[in-house]
Amino acid sequence: MAREQTTTIGTELLALLERVAKDLNAPNASKPKKVHATRKSLKRARALLRLARPALRKEAYARTNRRLRDIGRSVSPLRDARASVDILASVRQRMDKKSVVRELAPLARNLRMTLAQ
Repeated sequence: MAREQTTTIGTELLALLERVAKDLNAPNASKPKKVHATRKSLKRARALLRLARPALRKEAYARTNRRLRDIGRSVSPLRDARASVDILASVRQRMDKKSVVRELAPLARNLRMTLAQ
C-alpha cells in the first residue's frame, strides 16, 4: 500500500474516531439517532482499519480492531433497549386488556431505565 494512501486512511480513521468520541460523550448520546450515527461511524472506522491492515503490525491491527468492536458492542444495548421499548409500545397499543398492560409495565420501566443510563 502506498504511503500516501496509508496517510489518507489514517487521517480518515482519526476523524471517525474523534466523531465517535464526541458522540459518546454528548449529553444526548443515548438518543436513537446518535446511537445509530455512532454505530455507523464505528463500522466505517473498522472498514478503514481493514484497508490499512497491510501497513500495520499484526498486533496493532488486532488491538485496534478489538477495541473498536468492543466499543460497538457497548453501544448495542442502547439500540436493543430502544427497539424493545418501541416493540413494547406497539404491543401495548394493540392490547386492550388492562391486566396485560399492568404486566408489561415493569418491563417498560426497566427498559426506560436502561435507556436513561
